[in-house]
Amino acid sequence: MIMNAITSFLGTLIEQIMKPAREFLADTLLATPDVTKHADVKRLWTWMLSITAGVYVLFVTAGGITVMGYETVQNRYALQQIAPRLLLGMVAAVASLTVMGKAISLSNALAHAIMATDMADAGQGMVERILPFALFGALGLQLYLLILAIVTTALVLAVLIGFLVRVAVIALLAAFAPLMLACHAHPLTEPVARLWWRGLAGCLVIQIAQSMTFVLALKLFFAPGATALGIPKSDQLGTMLAGVALFWALFKIPARRLRGSAPPRPAAGRRPAGFCPHRRLDAADA
Repeated sequence: MIMNAITSFLGTLIEQIMKPAREFLADTLLATPDVTKHADVKRLWTWMLSITAGVYVLFVTAGGITVMGYETVQNRYALQQIAPRLLLGMVAAVASLTVMGKAISLSNALAHAIMATDMADAGQGMVERILPFALFGALGLQLYLLILAIVTTALVLAVLIGFLVRVAVIALLAAFAPLMLACHAHPLTEPVARLWWRGLAGCLVIQIAQSMTFVLALKLFFAPGATALGIPKSDQLGTMLAGVALFWALFKIPARRLRGSAPPRPAAGRRPAGFCPHRRLDAADA
């Protein structure tokens, strides 16, 4: 009972030390930089918007051709389907930088709230892990601190990889946003616009997922009462192994999420819906 009270008190102290470090991590590596406020990105976005304004004539022309082909070469897209798409593409291209900035701010706020989770229980677990090493004196404490430093370095490295991936992809998405979102204007180019949305969502999900995984990994691996003299208890071994698995998941999240953002491959030889190139010809023959 006394030992639990001591470890709980020391765990609270460790939490007070860890909290500023976690907040710093939430404001740096686990945050997505708001590239929409960067002068160079704004310049690129403006340049791309001007290009999109010129290219949009082609979307309008393609939309007119599609409407003229209604019930001849296709029977799916009439004026009431094409006109809203043209408006959507225009609005999405113009508002893309604002929407992106708001999404990044929301994601950063969620990640910061997750990293602010109380970790006093994990601090208590760290204290419990120290006790067996303390039996060997200063050498044992140095060994424990070395293990703890290796674990911390691995976590920070995993988060750093996710940060670099996010920054690169977010910057590209911001620069090409007007042209990619203008592709909402026509059904044939719609997958390009959807790819932009999937890319943005993927980057922000990486940030939130890594924040949650970081906190859960520490809580599970350093769960209080999971060891006795440094040896995992049989009923708590699964909890510690889950923490180790989450450490590994930190490295895998960026690649898995961005791979899931890629557009699905269409089935080979599949004919687009509504496509009937010989409809009028067959009717004439009849």
